[in-house]
Amino acid sequence: MPTALRYFLLFLTVTALQIFLFDNLQLSLYVHPFVYLAFVLLLPMEIKGFWLLIWAAVMGVTIDFFSGAPAVNTIATVAMAFCRPGVMRLFIGKEVIGDGGSPHYRRIGNGKFLRYASVLILIHAVIFFGLETLTTVGILFTLLRIAISVVCSLIAIELVQLVFVPRKS
Repeated sequence: MPTALRYFLLFLTVTALQIFLFDNLQLSLYVHPFVYLAFVLLLPMEIKGFWLLIWAAVMGVTIDFFSGAPAVNTIATVAMAFCRPGVMRLFIGKEVIGDGGSPHYRRIGNGKFLRYASVLILIHAVIFFGLETLTTVGILFTLLRIAISVVCSLIAIELVQLVFVPRKS
């Protein structure tokens, strides 16, 4: 399957999963998985910063449009994308980034992927829930929501990788 088509299908799939499934799950007040972040996390390592930010903004605006949360997802997703190159250099390494391709668990290893994804999802969640609450009242509740949402997002993104990451790459 051509790479552009794979990313287009990934965009559509994670957007639909987020809008129709994960945004409507009422598991708990604490659980809010961000499966759509898989799109930004799995974009090619060699993508130019400008395009990374554009695609993150497109994803954020799309999710905001359907979830009724004006700009919260967009701001958090673009901030996460802005931090992505530095986090990649820190956790994946310049030599692997230089090889190119998608930073998925089969290419960089599950441990490196989990560290890379955890930090970026944490950045996203802190900004998202910080903007959502806009107060320090109930900070423990917010911190718990962040922690649980990061873990649930990681699990959901690992499952997305099972479908979208080719066996041989």
